[in-house]
Amino acid sequence: MTPMRAKDVIAELGVSKSRAYEIMRECSHVRFGRSVRVSRESLARWLAENTTPAQAPELPSRVAPSKPGVYAIRGSGPFVKIGRADNIRRRLRQLQGAHPEPLTLVAVLSQNPDDEKLLHDRFALLRQRGEWFRLGAQLVEAIRGASA
Repeated sequence: MTPMRAKDVIAELGVSKSRAYEIMRECSHVRFGRSVRVSRESLARWLAENTTPAQAPELPSRVAPSKPGVYAIRGSGPFVKIGRADNIRRRLRQLQGAHPEPLTLVAVLSQNPDDEKLLHDRFALLRQRGEWFRLGAQLVEAIRGASA
């Protein structure tokens, strides 16, 4: 995997240039002359260790459609599952059967199931495990935009 430069950290986290360099110094990093690089894994570890979701943001719940698409499903915690299904309503029921707390559909992010990988890549730094992602500011914004 290609090491990340400061501009990549700025784009991923939405922080200022000086803050990006501060974060990079706190991560395991590599120097090439005056240039600093960090791996995605190192940055993800730093995020997990140094950030805590304050209070899980309120997100609207939606009625699950019986059509294909890329969905965002959430339990009561600070994580959301981004997945795809041929029938979102049926998939929500399947997930609910294997999950100990109530799940709700918070957004249909795309009607095109092929967009799932694009969204997983876009929010890779927020990935907790599998298709579950930490609710970062950019992800919350994407969900609210899709729900509008």
